[in-house]
Amino acid sequence: MCAPVRSSRSSLRPIAGRGLHVSQRRRAAGHTAQKRGKAWERHIQGRLDLLARSGVAYPIRTPETMTRLGSLGKGRWECVASSKGPPDYVVCYQGRGILLEAKHTRDDRLKLSLLRVHQAQHLEAWQRHGGVSGLLVSIQGLSLAVPWTWCGPRWRAWHTDPGRAPQGTASLTVDELRAHSMELDIAGRWLAWLLEPTPVSPEAQPPLPEENPLWDASTC
Repeated sequence: MCAPVRSSRSSLRPIAGRGLHVSQRRRAAGHTAQKRGKAWERHIQGRLDLLARSGVAYPIRTPETMTRLGSLGKGRWECVASSKGPPDYVVCYQGRGILLEAKHTRDDRLKLSLLRVHQAQHLEAWQRHGGVSGLLVSIQGLSLAVPWTWCGPRWRAWHTDPGRAPQGTASLTVDELRAHSMELDIAGRWLAWLLEPTPVSPEAQPPLPEENPLWDASTC
């Protein structure tokens, strides 16, 4: 059992005329984003648990990578979380291993910078060795399974020249994602689709929810 180390509080510099601190605002924004990301992961876990109970698939939630700093005795350790952990889920389905990374955004585009280099490297290597890789994306009320065979080349093209890539190539729009993904249905058909992904016709694309989406991270 690991006890996480709390970082020391940094010095704060007030913003003139606003009465707020830069570091406070950044911490608050980071904390909110983390809460929404965790809510999305809990939603995914609920879906995967249903598939496991019905015998459709066998999912594993990868644990957060920790570095031990020292023993606290009685089987407890002082640890810090690694910034380069593995992707979030491994799912065994029909004899294939599927590696999945969860991403949530409140924007109408998924910024490719949200996918870290080490995460992309894991997804690339898994696919190169015969596995199936993908992203589980929460965007605009949609819950989408996105194959790495499509978004991987987009990420690589952007990563080769970050900050100087042509306009519109540093993110994936909702329309693009809907055309190259499948909704996370309860029956798990999205897992079968990830094994052999094909472009989704406009009439088959999931509609943007007008209200009461399947899950709502804005309430977190």
